[in-house]
Amino acid sequence: MITRSEAPFTINGIKSSIHCLYQSTLKTSNNVPKVYHYHDYVELLYATDADTSIWINGEMYQFLTGDIAIINSNEPHAFTFKKASDYICIKFSPEILSADTDCMFKLQYVFPTLSKNLKKRVIKASELRDIDVDFLTKEIMNEWESEQTAHQLIIRADIMKIFTHIIRLWEKDNFFSFDSKPSEAMQKALTYISEKRACVNEEEVAAYCSLSTNYFSRTFKSTIGKNFKDYVCSLKLQNARNLLVTTDKSITEVAYDSGFSSTSHFISSFKKEFGQTPKQFQKILKSKI
Repeated sequence: MITRSEAPFTINGIKSSIHCLYQSTLKTSNNVPKVYHYHDYVELLYATDADTSIWINGEMYQFLTGDIAIINSNEPHAFTFKKASDYICIKFSPEILSADTDCMFKLQYVFPTLSKNLKKRVIKASELRDIDVDFLTKEIMNEWESEQTAHQLIIRADIMKIFTHIIRLWEKDNFFSFDSKPSEAMQKALTYISEKRACVNEEEVAAYCSLSTNYFSRTFKSTIGKNFKDYVCSLKLQNARNLLVTTDKSITEVAYDSGFSSTSHFISSFKKEFGQTPKQFQKILKSKI
């Protein structure tokens, strides 16, 4: 299986937390895909007219008209089509489902979108009678394409409505189980990291959770999908971006206030995460004022 990383969608060079698109495809001749791709986004698919096979981590799921499918963050996936098909694709960062971006992974409603053990990928049309998915997904697409003021808020609200229904179905059918949630130790670790923010190291957190560093490191990576260093760096960058938006601090001040040991490390990390240097990010913000 060949897997390729898909670059994030950007707006003015800055990674967007949402990317919505209509997809129209032709029938494919092959029954098994040769190339898979993955990305940081959660992918919510709604089949408007489809007879499709979705392949996730090598497993096949049937996706038909009226169905919803969920592909989690960083999961290799591909498609084959038994006929020309149309579907709506809504990609979003997991933190969209959380009001607390500083410790989003501790929340039980966000975690299933990061887990590799999600048991139910496709919600059939017959299970969606209590929610107007057709209306919500098309409203999302209309808002995305019109780009009216505060359209992101409506998109986020509609995504949360759809996921609320899905989570309740998962719970009802026992798919939203303990295995889909972080362990008590991991929840404890994530809360501690959030409170300490940048002033934390892996050995310290492992000791706080009464775990060996090696065991903590393995468990953290398998639970979160990122190693400890990358996770903490992402929190620092979220904080840095907030400071760039809400204060007049210099790049150096933002770097040190966010816990980076040097300005050069901050700039390179920021560009890797968001596709722009902090200075470029500031310039784009000022141009919109």
